[in-house]
Amino acid sequence: AVVSTQSGHYGRAMWPLLLRDDLSVVYVAGMGLFLTVTFILFKDYLSNRTAQLFILSVIGCIFLHLVEIFVKPPERYPHLYPTLNSLYSAGHFALFFCYFNYRQIVD
Repeated sequence: AVVSTQSGHYGRAMWPLLLRDDLSVVYVAGMGLFLTVTFILFKDYLSNRTAQLFILSVIGCIFLHLVEIFVKPPERYPHLYPTLNSLYSAGHFALFFCYFNYRQIVD
C-alpha cells in the first residue's frame, strides 16, 4: 500500500506540466481512478493510522490543485504554485525514502 501511495505522488509531481498542456481533466480522471482502486485493493491491509495519513496526503494535494486552478498567484511570485507543488512532492519523496531505508534496516 505504501508503494502504491508513492506511485500516486509521481503523478502529482507532474501536475504543473499537465496543467500547462491542458491535460488536467485526464489527470483528474486518472488519479481519481488510481486512488479509488488503490484504496479498495489495500483497505484491508492499511491500519487506521495509515489510512488517515493517506487521506490527509490526498486532501493536501487536492487543496494545492484547487488553489492553483482558482486563485491567481501574486504577480510578484508567478511560479508560487508550481514551487509549492514541487515542495509538497519532494517532501513526500523524502519521507518515503527515509521510511523505506528504516524498514530495510529494521526488518
